[in-house]
Formats: sequence, C-alpha cells, structure tokens
Amino acid sequence: MSSALPLNNHAEPLGRWFSFAQIATAILSILSTFVYEPPMLSISENSTTPWVIRFLVAAIIGFLYVPQIKYKDRIYYKKWLTISIFSIVTGLVMLASYNIKKTHWSVDYYGSRLCIGTEMLKQAQENKKRLTAKYKKSFSDKELVEAYAGETSKIWTSRSIEKNYYLLSLLYILTILSLTLFLNSLLQALRSYEN
Repeated sequence: MSSALPLNNHAEPLGRWFSFAQIATAILSILSTFVYEPPMLSISENSTTPWVIRFLVAAIIGFLYVPQIKYKDRIYYKKWLTISIFSIVTGLVMLASYNIKKTHWSVDYYGSRLCIGTEMLKQAQENKKRLTAKYKKSFSDKELVEAYAGETSKIWTSRSIEKNYYLLSLLYILTILSLTLFLNSLLQALRSYEN
C-alpha cells in the first residue's frame, strides 16, 4: 500500500492563477510609472488630499474583487472579457486625457509639480507684460511661477486653480480604476475560462 497522497487536480489551475496575479502586479507596477499623481495644489500644501485619493482608489479597487468571488464560473467568461476590453479602451483614453491635461494645467517647480489655473489675475498679466518687455522674450508659465516663488494663487484665480486640480484628481482616479479594472477583469476572464 502506497503512502503517497492523491494528486490535487486543482493545483495546476491555482498555480496558473498565481502566475497571472504576478503578471498583473508587474503590469500595474509598470503602469504606475506612467500615471503620476496629480500635481500639488500650492507650494505650501500640507494637505492630506494625496493620501485621501490613494485611500479612495484602494477602497474602490477592493470593492472590485467582490463580483469576482461571485461570478467566477465559465458562463461569465465572455462578460469578463467584454468588461476587460471596454476598460482598457476607457483606461487608455483616460490616461491620454490625464497626461495632456496635466501637461497644460501644471508646471515643474524645482522638482515638484504645481497646479496652475486658466484665468490669470490682472496684476500677474501686467507683471508678465513688464517682464516680457524688460527681457525681450515671452515668459512661460513655468518661468512666471518661478518669478512668483511658486505662489500660483498670485498669478491665477484660486477658483481656476482648484477647478483644474480637482479635474486632474478625478481623471487620475478614473485612469487608475479603469486600468485596474482591465487587469482584474482579464484575469477573471482567464480564471472563469479555466473553471
């Protein structure tokens, strides 16, 4: 009589599932290098907003796992695949929009990104004209922020800065969620197909 234990028929699919999870983790790590956090609202920001955004994203991602527990049978394979296709298209559109808007609505200020506005204050417009005449060159937003020592609220209206900041934060959240949903639903489709 042999003392060997019977083979577990579920070990191989489980091993593949762990491989898929490792691949997803690697892909998310790579994606996180392309999706930078939103810029700071101001140079003196001591806000918890970036932490709130990260917590919100983590909580929503956690809730995405709930349907995966319930809808894991093979009959849901095509639905998960459809969700993954829709979410990758949405994620790529969001990523492009976020990067374009972030380029237009923020500037680099000595290693930090600061959100800028779209409505310039009169005093700042006059100073920009004066600096342009004095140095005989047009001043970029970055140079203007440097001239004001990073005080963006002295250049643009607070309302326009905050509007851009909150829109960038929303685009950031939607981008991360869409790309995460893509990876989760693709892995779930593969898992459902195996069941």
